[in-house]
Amino acid sequence: MFKKITAIILALSAILCSIPVYAADGAKYIALGDSIASGYALSHPETQSYPALFSNAHQMKYENLAVPGKTSQELLDELKNDTYDLSGASVITVSIGSNDIMKPMINAIAKELGVDPEKEDDINKAILDRIEFIKKYEKDRGIVYRQRRFLRNMRQHLTGDDTADSSRDKKEKPFGADNIHKLLQPV
Repeated sequence: MFKKITAIILALSAILCSIPVYAADGAKYIALGDSIASGYALSHPETQSYPALFSNAHQMKYENLAVPGKTSQELLDELKNDTYDLSGASVITVSIGSNDIMKPMINAIAKELGVDPEKEDDINKAILDRIEFIKKYEKDRGIVYRQRRFLRNMRQHLTGDDTADSSRDKKEKPFGADNIHKLLQPV
């Protein structure tokens, strides 16, 4: 069901994006949203963001009111409170929602790492530190070999094919509840 809905949304988006838009003289375009609409990570968002590109392509004046970090609820509240003057706009786009999805995930990761979720640099450093720890641990404990054995045993278990056994592993049973603990032990 989810795949069908996603396919329909993508198809409608493609159709709507292919409809030509022609601006009248003095047409005004307003972009609302989060960091995506504001031009996140672009070196020159005032000329490279999609609102800038759209307004330039259609020769429209534009105002980008998008704010990095904004959530759907925040934008909805602002629209209900008439925070923005949208009068005179010929085109209004809304790109919102990524922070609704990402904030809970970032908060969970930050909590797990023991860092402040508002400090992006601390989160990045903690993640890189974890990756380095895992790399060292894998090297020290022979995890790479165990991963290969795990995958081979899983394939054997699923297919019933034991022809891929190496002579070194012939004595071990394919992956199963009775020997999963062996996969986690050092070589």
